[in-house]
Amino acid sequence: METMNMNFMFFLPIICGITAANVYYIQPLIPIVQETLSISYTKASMLYSLSLLGNGLSLFFIVPIGDFINKKKLILIFYSILTLSQLIFYLNDNYHILALMSFILGIGSSVIPLIISSISNNENGSLYIGRIMAGVLVGILSSRFLSSEVGAVYGWKSIYILSSSAMLISLLFICYYFPKSISTQKSHTKNYLKILKSTVINTFNNKFILLHCISGFILMFIFSSFWSNISSYLITSFDFTQFDVGIFSLTGIAGASSAYFASGILKKINYNNKILYIFLMISLLIMAVYSTFLLVAIAGTILIDAFIQLLHVNNQRYLYTSYKGKESQVASSYMTFFVIGGALGGLVTSYIYQLYGWSYILLLCSIVCLLSLILISKENKNG
Repeated sequence: METMNMNFMFFLPIICGITAANVYYIQPLIPIVQETLSISYTKASMLYSLSLLGNGLSLFFIVPIGDFINKKKLILIFYSILTLSQLIFYLNDNYHILALMSFILGIGSSVIPLIISSISNNENGSLYIGRIMAGVLVGILSSRFLSSEVGAVYGWKSIYILSSSAMLISLLFICYYFPKSISTQKSHTKNYLKILKSTVINTFNNKFILLHCISGFILMFIFSSFWSNISSYLITSFDFTQFDVGIFSLTGIAGASSAYFASGILKKINYNNKILYIFLMISLLIMAVYSTFLLVAIAGTILIDAFIQLLHVNNQRYLYTSYKGKESQVASSYMTFFVIGGALGGLVTSYIYQLYGWSYILLLCSIVCLLSLILISKENKNG
């Protein structure tokens, strides 16, 4: 493999961060989308769910193709898709076109695992991967703040023309600086289908893998349910402006920063998911009961994001340490469940918010937490 250009490796985590952010820009903009396009709240929320659905399907069906063709070419195709889909999104007001572009945008955003696998065999691969994952986390956490603030000043779709430009610049960087000599495997179709079949069989036949995949599904269900609807809750309950919503979203960064301290925290609780789920459920219930108090909303958001991040890290730690040599297949299963959980959470709770309001979304998330606790308890008894 060719030596990585050091200047490019400095920018690669930034590129991956703004790539990951693409899926999440829409979350705080849902109330504005609803008003601007004169559509239902559920339809507006669907744009986020479609992005996640496209992302999940691509992670499972398209990303594995990178094992059989030149990864650089595939990565360039993904960035071309991201550039064009966001440009078309910006230029259109037709809901059906926006929905299609959201789905395609989700497909393009699944490029990050290809980038990571491409540099994993590099001499400093582990260092680069760590920096990329940090960039991805910062990108996701800052996405809601950026789209809210840019949308408040320049209009809700302005973030997409900015992102389209950023994706075009990323495309050019990758075209010129990404290594050309990337090894590929032969026997495309047979190997590809064999891997897909093996991944599905291992996921549903192995109770340990399935349990953690369901846990990932539940975590992203809660995460999407929470962040897809909190903008409307803040606007209606506390008269927040779009600018205020962006400032509030910084609480998510504070909570999710717990991922940086995950190793120490998880060690102290003996890597016990049950404890984390109990605290997550309590936080959701307190927010539901005291939903009219802004300070409770701020503290609850920090805690909920923290517990979700810790559970997410712990799930992956369990899976990767238990199935060494099969990390890619396990990651594919887990992340597919994870992303589909998010798509379903955003969709289902958009109906619940319209019919019953914010507190009932939090109650639903608490019930989902309880289901996960029951599954963990049963697994511990069987184990």
